[in-house]
Amino acid sequence: MRKFLRYLAVAGLFFMGIEYSLSAEMRITRPDYLSDGRMYYDLLTANYSEAKIQSMIANKSVRWICNYMAAEGIMYKATLDQKYLDRCLYVFTETMTQWRSNKTLMSGTDDFFATKHIAYTYRLLQELGKVEKGAYDDVVLGYANSHFQPTFIVDHNQAQERALGFVLMQKVLPNAPDVDKWKTYTDAVWDFWYNNLDVDEDATNYSAIHLNDIMMIAEETGKTDLLRRDEVKKWFTRYRDQQAPSGFMPEYGDDYFFAYFNWVICFERMARIFNDPSFLNAAWKLYRAGFYNLAASYKNANFDMKLASEWSVLGEISLLPSMEAEPLQTDVGALVTNRTNKYGVQDIPDQLLLASARTPGVPFVMSDLYSRGSHSHPHLRGTINYYETDNYPLFHGVQRHATDARCGNTVVLVKQEDEGFPFASGGSRRQTDKWFTDCVDFSSSTEISSTDATMRGFAYLTFRLVGQVGEEIYIDNVRLIGKKGELLLHDCNSLTNWSTSYTSLSSDAVSGNSVKITLANTNTNFITLKVSKSFSLNDYQYVAFDWKHKSPVGAATTDLNFIFRVQNSLVLPGDEYVDATVGTLFNYNVLTDAYTEMQGNDCYGVIELDNHFLPGTQLKRRILLTEEGVLILQDYLLPGDGAEGYTAGSLWQMYNLKSRGENWFNAGEERSWVDWTGKEMKKELLVYFEKNSVRTYGSQLEEYSVAPTVVYAKQAISSSQPLTFTTILVPHEVGTNPEFYANSISSTTVGRQSNISLNTGGKILTIALNEDGSWNVAREIAAVDPDEKSIITNGHIDYVTGNLPNDWVVAGDNAKGCVYDTEVGYINAGSLRLTGNGSDWNGWMHTDNIIVEEGETYKFGVYVKTENVSSTSDVYVSFGIKRETGRIIVSETSTETASVLSDNLKGTHDWKLIEGTYTIPSTGYRVFSFTPRLSSTSVDEKVWFDDFYITKVEPTALPDEWIDVEGINIYPNPVSSGEILGLSFSTCPGKNIVTLYDMVGGKKMDLYNCICGNTERKNLTIRFPEYDSGIYLVHFQNAGINKTFKLLVK
Repeated sequence: MRKFLRYLAVAGLFFMGIEYSLSAEMRITRPDYLSDGRMYYDLLTANYSEAKIQSMIANKSVRWICNYMAAEGIMYKATLDQKYLDRCLYVFTETMTQWRSNKTLMSGTDDFFATKHIAYTYRLLQELGKVEKGAYDDVVLGYANSHFQPTFIVDHNQAQERALGFVLMQKVLPNAPDVDKWKTYTDAVWDFWYNNLDVDEDATNYSAIHLNDIMMIAEETGKTDLLRRDEVKKWFTRYRDQQAPSGFMPEYGDDYFFAYFNWVICFERMARIFNDPSFLNAAWKLYRAGFYNLAASYKNANFDMKLASEWSVLGEISLLPSMEAEPLQTDVGALVTNRTNKYGVQDIPDQLLLASARTPGVPFVMSDLYSRGSHSHPHLRGTINYYETDNYPLFHGVQRHATDARCGNTVVLVKQEDEGFPFASGGSRRQTDKWFTDCVDFSSSTEISSTDATMRGFAYLTFRLVGQVGEEIYIDNVRLIGKKGELLLHDCNSLTNWSTSYTSLSSDAVSGNSVKITLANTNTNFITLKVSKSFSLNDYQYVAFDWKHKSPVGAATTDLNFIFRVQNSLVLPGDEYVDATVGTLFNYNVLTDAYTEMQGNDCYGVIELDNHFLPGTQLKRRILLTEEGVLILQDYLLPGDGAEGYTAGSLWQMYNLKSRGENWFNAGEERSWVDWTGKEMKKELLVYFEKNSVRTYGSQLEEYSVAPTVVYAKQAISSSQPLTFTTILVPHEVGTNPEFYANSISSTTVGRQSNISLNTGGKILTIALNEDGSWNVAREIAAVDPDEKSIITNGHIDYVTGNLPNDWVVAGDNAKGCVYDTEVGYINAGSLRLTGNGSDWNGWMHTDNIIVEEGETYKFGVYVKTENVSSTSDVYVSFGIKRETGRIIVSETSTETASVLSDNLKGTHDWKLIEGTYTIPSTGYRVFSFTPRLSSTSVDEKVWFDDFYITKVEPTALPDEWIDVEGINIYPNPVSSGEILGLSFSTCPGKNIVTLYDMVGGKKMDLYNCICGNTERKNLTIRFPEYDSGIYLVHFQNAGINKTFKLLVK
């Protein structure tokens, strides 16, 4: 970043392209969908064989065998390549033949997805004359009848999948006995969503499935014109605006990162329905971003029906009507999107989006405000779901089923009764042979009484289990819990009302017997307990049970996936049940307000939540995203009654924890991402919690598939005692020093007033979140040099030609250990690296003549990082003076050490600033060499040097003529151009700025700009620049001074 900043300064360009105009080479070009799709489809079907197809049919892979037969048909239609048609014909006819002889083979996991594929393929083969009309009507009709569920009318992608399947079945079997019932059903599913002109879905990929099905149903039934309404376009546009500037679709709800093929074709269809090229832009940008970041399995030669079928979507896109328009980038900025729920309630806040534009590279943040409906994560409302900068996803979610409130980036409340935060060390549900108690909070279920809003009821209970073959799960004491105490529903001493599959009685129980479930496969298993109950929430709120599990091989932990589901007794569309993953921390908070603001390219959002974890507890979250990508979170928590004994913690999820300080944590890159131009990206993220004497800071490794680490600041809380957490997140390049950014941060919060300053590596940001709700961000160019008057060229190793930094050459007995390291640097990547070379010494020599003055004293400095430097090796910097040589040793064994430095560089150390002074003798006037060196024979020893400087030491003694004005001293006044100007004043903790202005208010220069940690007297000397004579203004500003004085320039 620093290198980029300096280049832009020289070139006169605008930092980071914040004007958001795309150069010609960055413009998105039309994807060649079919060529790409065909190439990788062929790779993933390279090992196709009829034997594999027969095996898949026999194994009841109904969903994927049918998806694959349709994919082959799509690829034939797109390319007219006979091999696809031959395979399509074989897979279809072999499947139908096997099903005809054994009807049990047509039932498999999630097989409702197969209905549309069977109908599509049967119709295609009949149209092409490859299958006689009616040849397989009996099998197809048998499948349709066995999978038809006329009451499945819900606001859920599964209903749309079924509806699309039976729309196509009506086309292929127009004389079927139940065809009228099919039409009644498909019309009912259509009307259900169309009455609201929205879908109550709250997960990215599932939304794409929903939308694609709806557009395909419209096409098949002649209803496309019904979609061309402003309300429908507004709904579709909501998803376009949610797309991140990188092109990725943010992850939220029960989802995967990233939703890809479904959204590409979804946007392509939208573009044609509305003749709107902004949807083309969304599709092309997503396709480019996704193409480079697909898992290797998508591009390997193999036989994978599922992945091959995904590539066939690109063939499907090529069959859409042509659209020659150029893509259009929208100018949408920060906003809160709105939606309509399944009950017809309109303008419900949906997502809070912070971004000044959607142009690639612009920082972007999303927070899910709705967290309701299908596939939602109801306990993560108001968390940060997605965060990216420079096209790099810094955070995109923990994992699909991570619904626990502690898996979010928010403030949690935990009643801490065990070691470990935020997850108690003894509470991991992965532990085997240990009894746990889990429950579902049933308060969000369907109301069953028109006169009493507290009445709830359930019809039966389901235990959803995915684990190892032979894994045993024990269930005991199923009960209600609430204000009234406990009410036993089933004591588990018998198998009465339990599913007969996989269940038996066991004496291993909390009391009496328990019901033992033994898993016979690794599929999703549903075990049902048929008990029902109606009750008032004033009496009971939770449906609970005791349970434990045992590994089939005696392991201490397993990865059992266990969801407890309570089926509503009054089933409304989309409200079939309430469920929770075991071990989940609930947070049914309520959104009371949300809005966004923008100032230039800085974005600001507010989210206010009530009943946050506890009744009456309020969280007021302020989110500020700067144009540089810095994210500020101010969380004002007002605990309600009953908060005693709870601990509040501000959390952030990291994919890995690379380093930390007392109150800051640095996340290394999750992986290398590639942007939509094909450029590899790597980023790290500093998470800084504002210091507070009553808080502790720490981290905890979580038990999810991506093995995230949650970092936190926590403290005990009391009812009605407000507190504020301020969290600062600074993205930075890989190889840069996180401690530099952490040390640059100054943050002070009192109530809801936060004053923050930090160095981004190129700018000083001064940020205020004010008590009255206002906010502002101020910027100044950061001084990278310890003293901007450094006389060494390319001291920051910024400028490089080929593989060598300008003005530096390798030196020493063996130069093979001298490398310009592009990955490591003090502030930003790029440094001089030396490795022990098996000889005497090696180093880098500065080649430019550095002019100095006789008899003057010069201060030099360099940042040094070491790895495995032995006690017998030397790390040092030497320089030579004309006719005399001075050697400045950076080594603990040198007798000169005390005079030039105090740091010990032996062993392994992170970056340290090494400084010293040298007075030029009267016999010399030119420094002709400046050489960082390593004397070592071991190739395991490494040293990095960065950010060199050499400055002349100006006199610091104050002249007798200093004039004291209110504790501020300026001498001389008047001053001449080129004359030494002296300043003296007292600093305060925080930002201290001394600025020179002309009489019309134009800023001339910063005379001093620094973040100080304490109060001290500063005595400065500055050679006054060549300014025109006249009156100037010197302005002093810090927490204790805000004064302006006139300065006369002669």
